[in-house]
Amino acid sequence: MPGYKLNGRPLLYFAGFKQHYSLFAASGTFFASLEQDLKNYEQQKVIIRFPLNEPIPVRLISRIAKLRASGVFRHERKRSACPAEENPPVATIETAHLIGRSPR
Repeated sequence: MPGYKLNGRPLLYFAGFKQHYSLFAASGTFFASLEQDLKNYEQQKVIIRFPLNEPIPVRLISRIAKLRASGVFRHERKRSACPAEENPPVATIETAHLIGRSPR
């Protein structure tokens, strides 16, 4: 399944189906903060389903990615012995590759 990792931690994954495409957020802890924005989409734990017959909600997906990245950074700060101000995390995004395909 194609997706992204941030500093080695799962960030977002994507999948396409006959009637919808899905965003797998790897954590649903922020869904409550987007309750109004997500009310028109089918949800299940960490999955949001977007219908194929509607425009892609680019701004919403961008907000989800930023909230998820923020969650990854918070998790790293909790695990770090150094204060966040002295040792801010460095963002690196790695692309997850489709199974059976080599990176290009």
